Amino acid sequence: MEIFDVREGVREFLGVDESLSMRLYLSWGCFRPSESGWDEGARWHRCDLVGGPSDAKAYADLPATAKGLFRARPPEQWLTCAQGPTALGAKRVHCGDKHDSRAATTIKLGEPKVPYPEDRVAEVQSRDHCSDSVGAWTNYPIGFEFGYTWVHEAEWQAGNRLAICRARTDR
Repeated sequence: MEIFDVREGVREFLGVDESLSMRLYLSWGCFRPSESGWDEGARWHRCDLVGGPSDAKAYADLPATAKGLFRARPPEQWLTCAQGPTALGAKRVHCGDKHDSRAATTIKLGEPKVPYPEDRVAEVQSRDHCSDSVGAWTNYPIGFEFGYTWVHEAEWQAGNRLAICRARTDR
């Protein structure tokens, strides 16, 4: 039996890499037959893409087809920005709305078989990479500001190795 990686399928459908997929203002859900349906031979899976983060109270309408939506320049309304005093405590919004920071890049902290590096190490690696990465992304202005997330052990065990770097914006 072939195993289908839903995350990879969503990335391929949208035309994004792993880094950009972590910075989208979209989410998805997958459904499969019930256990009794599976026992009776049902062999389908359905994945739905929705316009907003998984914790949104309402979702924005997607275009008629989202296939390849990001193959050209990414549409602002589907990129993640934040509004608030800090990237970690800020409200996530799409980049078409007023915002203070933008998810600019990501850092991959390790490969699948690498053990979790501990919280402090993950935080420091994320901070240092994000400082360099956001500095380059913003063309190294004097006093640039950045924020970052880092992967905690539970996320690591679930397969997430990417931390998100945020650049302060003036919108």
